[in-house]
Amino acid sequence: MIPDAGIYYENSGVNASDVIMISDTGGTALFAAGGLEMYWSRYSLGFNYRNPVSQNLANGRINAHERAMIHFTVLF
Repeated sequence: MIPDAGIYYENSGVNASDVIMISDTGGTALFAAGGLEMYWSRYSLGFNYRNPVSQNLANGRINAHERAMIHFTVLF
């Protein structure tokens, strides 16, 4: 088993077309992340959790929440 910890950063630009710019889109978010990976033979099973630390999404109109992910990997 291998634990991991770190930070995760997202940056999204403002949505725009050739004619108009859509207001209250885009922004940034910073997450604290942690997880656990388990390896055996050619397989891996993992879990990752992210909690928002700082964010400014859509000019403050949108709030990111916690995120979790489970994954299974076959190595070849």
